[in-house]
Amino acid sequence: MTTAIALPTMDQLLPSQSYQAFTGAPTLFDMHYTHQMLLLSHVIGDVWYCLYGLGFDNVHTIKENLELWYCETTKVAKYFLAHL
Repeated sequence: MTTAIALPTMDQLLPSQSYQAFTGAPTLFDMHYTHQMLLLSHVIGDVWYCLYGLGFDNVHTIKENLELWYCETTKVAKYFLAHL
């Protein structure tokens, strides 16, 4: 199951200062975007696992995880859109 793979921490996702100066990219957004995509990959993996009948007992937990991911992603997106 995908949850056995540990996600990187937010600090690990934040590029080094030298990279930030070189690209000028909005690194805070990039960090949150990458983190949310990693979380989504876990949820998608759990959904596929459930669809193939291997984790049907966890369908409510998977649904809750998807809803939590959606709420957190929406909150992050609204924050960054408000600060454009």
